[in-house]
Amino acid sequence: MLSIVIAVTLVAFAWSWHAALYRGEGVLQMPTVSLSDYKRYAITLLDGATFMSFLRTRKDFTPEDIAFVRSQMPTGEGASRWIRPAFAFTKGDVKDLPELLKLENQVVGADIQVDGRNPELAHKLANAVGEYLGDAIVRGRILDLVGSNLNNTRTLLGKLENEALQNQFLLTQQQQRLADMRAISRRYPEAARENPRQVVSLENGGERYFSPITQIVGLESYIAEINETVRKLDRDRETLESDLAFYTLARDRIDKATLGREKLALLETALVDAFRNRDTARDAVRESNNTVKLNVGQIRYLANDGLRFIAPPVVRDPSYGRVLAITAAAAVAGALLAALVSLALAWGESLRTTQRGT
Repeated sequence: MLSIVIAVTLVAFAWSWHAALYRGEGVLQMPTVSLSDYKRYAITLLDGATFMSFLRTRKDFTPEDIAFVRSQMPTGEGASRWIRPAFAFTKGDVKDLPELLKLENQVVGADIQVDGRNPELAHKLANAVGEYLGDAIVRGRILDLVGSNLNNTRTLLGKLENEALQNQFLLTQQQQRLADMRAISRRYPEAARENPRQVVSLENGGERYFSPITQIVGLESYIAEINETVRKLDRDRETLESDLAFYTLARDRIDKATLGREKLALLETALVDAFRNRDTARDAVRESNNTVKLNVGQIRYLANDGLRFIAPPVVRDPSYGRVLAITAAAAVAGALLAALVSLALAWGESLRTTQRGT
């Protein structure tokens, strides 16, 4: 029976030793990324197939490494099983904080913990998961920038067009009224010599009883204000049309890529191409160009410098205590199995003895 205990113990020890994995750990900082944004961007982490495709683009992963990673990835979880958001405050801290601080961004990064069959794989997998998370955030920021601004720009252009039509109609009406008042003034020249200071009620159209010359001055002032509004609307239209040209081109370009950093490169080429043939000497176009450059530059900063490990990922040795615990449990199970076998043999021998006696 001792042989059963020894065999079970050895098998359990060999299995647990072979299954013991090295752990790669690191913290990726995520400046300017709110918790709500993180939750939206992290949805892509659930797609395991995309993560495996990402690993294939890296030269440091062999087919055997990729097969191992796939075996460690449960269906439906993807890379998200190795990533947890890191908060600035613990649960105990939150109850003692003022309400204003609770509303501020509490996400400072992401804790990354992966397992590998050797130290090298654990280290490079932690790096890859961190880079993939950063890529997902960059991708989300680009889609937010292009998608929301494309829709908003189209909406604003439509509203601006209606406002411009209204002001143009108002301008035409007031210009016609000015021409009419000048004609009236010519027909009644003596009205121009009257004292312009009058006491007139403005209720129920009382302003119509001002002298023609007084109404002409007021109309010219009002027309000047309308012309100022029309000029501003024309400038705003030029800015929005420049924005729309960029975001339309950007949407076509970024749809050709899957990874965030690939989309960012295409976004930057769209920025150059969209403004290449536009007159950037005009302040409306220059304002549009500067705003787009600022937004794209912020994403580039996030990709290059913002999303990085606070310190290089570290690798921890396997838990040998777990190996010993599994081995000890197997030894106990083996002893129980040996006892059961002994009881079964003894019962069988007793049964045979009884049969021979009868």
